[in-house]
Amino acid sequence: MDTSSFSSVMTTIAAYIAVIAAVVLIWYIMQVVAMWKIFSKAGVAGWKSIIPFYNGYCLFRLSWKNEWIALIYLLCSIAGTVISFMVFGNEERTVWNNIGDTLAFVSGVLVIVRCFKISKAFGHGTGFGFGLLFFNTIFKLILGFSSDKYVGAE
Repeated sequence: MDTSSFSSVMTTIAAYIAVIAAVVLIWYIMQVVAMWKIFSKAGVAGWKSIIPFYNGYCLFRLSWKNEWIALIYLLCSIAGTVISFMVFGNEERTVWNNIGDTLAFVSGVLVIVRCFKISKAFGHGTGFGFGLLFFNTIFKLILGFSSDKYVGAE
């Protein structure tokens, strides 16, 4: 491969990376803005929407009366993330992978239930909960910018 074709390939790769980074940044900004508005409606400080893991914890506190569920979610998320980045020997790897997978599963189930509970906390039904589950960013924006009021956790 000559220098000019290598240069054009690298330029193309850099352009793709820049586009992907821009899309991810726009998506993240939309998430933060939507969560900021949702938190503000519920009487929670909007800046809490910026902090990863903590924003999920705050959403759990808005959607469930039981604070222990929020703590279980937070612990499962953080522990699952830490375990997934740890490197173990061959024998330990299987056990730790199973633990990490179990924590990720528990966290995932709690997030699914949270979608429906957030929907109910803002006066919506199961259909809106499915919207939050499958089209999360769009439905969070709808929830944040609509005239819906926070009615509280069930």
